Amino acid sequence: MVDAEVIGRPSLHIKIYKEDSLKKRYIYKLISNVLAFAMNLVTAGLVPRTLGPKQFGDYSFITNFFSQVITFFDCGTNYSFYAKISQDHQYTPVIAFYSGFILLGSLLSLGFINIINVVGLQSLVWPGQTVTVIFLAAVLAIVGRLIEIPNKMTDAYGYTVKAEVLKLMLKIVATGLIIILSVYQLLTLHMYFAYQYFILILLGITLIVLLARNGHSVFRISLPTRKEFEILTRTFYQNSHPLFILSIISLIAEIADRWLLQRYSGSTQQGFFGFSFNIAFFCSVFTTSITPLLMREFAIASKSQDEKALSKPFSQISPILYLLSAYFSCFIAVEADNVCAILGGKHYTDAHLTVALMVLYPMQQTYGQLTGAFLTITGRTKIMRNISSIFLIVGLPITYFLIAPNSVLGYSFGSTGLAIKTIVLGFIGVNCLLFVCCKLVKVSFYRLLFYQLIIAGILTALGCLSRYLVTCFILGENPLIHFALAGIFYSVCVICIAFFAPKLFGIDISLRDRLARSVLNKVSIIR
Repeated sequence: MVDAEVIGRPSLHIKIYKEDSLKKRYIYKLISNVLAFAMNLVTAGLVPRTLGPKQFGDYSFITNFFSQVITFFDCGTNYSFYAKISQDHQYTPVIAFYSGFILLGSLLSLGFINIINVVGLQSLVWPGQTVTVIFLAAVLAIVGRLIEIPNKMTDAYGYTVKAEVLKLMLKIVATGLIIILSVYQLLTLHMYFAYQYFILILLGITLIVLLARNGHSVFRISLPTRKEFEILTRTFYQNSHPLFILSIISLIAEIADRWLLQRYSGSTQQGFFGFSFNIAFFCSVFTTSITPLLMREFAIASKSQDEKALSKPFSQISPILYLLSAYFSCFIAVEADNVCAILGGKHYTDAHLTVALMVLYPMQQTYGQLTGAFLTITGRTKIMRNISSIFLIVGLPITYFLIAPNSVLGYSFGSTGLAIKTIVLGFIGVNCLLFVCCKLVKVSFYRLLFYQLIIAGILTALGCLSRYLVTCFILGENPLIHFALAGIFYSVCVICIAFFAPKLFGIDISLRDRLARSVLNKVSIIR
């Protein structure tokens, strides 16, 4: 914890405000992400189509590499930073401290690239990549991490509603720009990097202006004194040093996964995996909406030692989030071939098995992000380190055998093999973490596990039934029509079950009744 003298340091530039409720902030963040999801589908279709599997594979490989490197240098300190600014909005020296830490990690990353180039290991570490693309990807990862600072500040200070409105407006501009670049055939690998830079910098400026207008200018923050610097260093170290070993293992494992895929299967298979991962990311809209907000609530509840508030996300919120993620994931898994045809075109038809597996990832992410946030905020990072490290280490030889060619004792499954490993080990690992968290907050783990299995089973069955009926009664082979009609039937079935048999989905009957009354009230107002 931060010393009392440090917490008491005055700040003259903070406004008193009434923050939005968790429900309101989540709804606005969810609406923004759902609308962004629709626009991201446009990007997901245009970019892979225009770049092609090889160039898109190169982009996916090199950006993932440096994303992992920057995450390693972060060492989980972003959780400590978010906890501090959530617990005390007026303590601005932590912003300067964390920003300096990120800049130091960025300089080390650039130094690493120079060393690799000087010793002539570029082609070994980054197969098939040019020096220009390598540096573009590295700086892009650095810019993205720096912009996370004002992004986390808006959530921590309770400005989620305003921030999501601005992000949505920016997303509209970004989608329009990518359409223009694609239509006029200007979208190359280098141009796509330039596009990413432009959007990220514009986002950063937007968030900084929002914070400044609400009395939180990033240019007027206080630098930590020597004593504060020592206290912050000790605090961040205590929270993050158990994650250092995990960060090293994670860095090696994550990079090795993609490196083995690049080395043995090539850029095209890398493109298939990147394409599948992007679709999975779009399906995680509900998880990404609530996670930073839950972290804030965990931080506040942990400080006040409110056990009920700590258990609520597990017992009440997580089953609903899992259902919402599974609603998309299970249907897209069943319709993977049509999704590949719609978004990627003929060049991505062979990616359908990888897509079908990877879209299940957001279902795991629901509990993965929840348990990660809880264990970090409550200072139990050693538990997360020990469990996660085991699965990362076990996953390395499994990746090799699933990806490597037959000539070197592998099965040559390519991107599909990496997807199998990711989903199977991810499911087991996340549920191990969930088991520990449930013990700590006194919530039934087996109840949550049961709902995971029953929800996934029901939704997958409904997806298969919808696909079968559309295939039987609709002539022609237009993937968009088949996907849309199956989606409508599937959605109607899910809504009916949620209303008439809510317990199958883990929905409390009283919650169903409240939602029904809320919808009816809004309909009557519209009339």
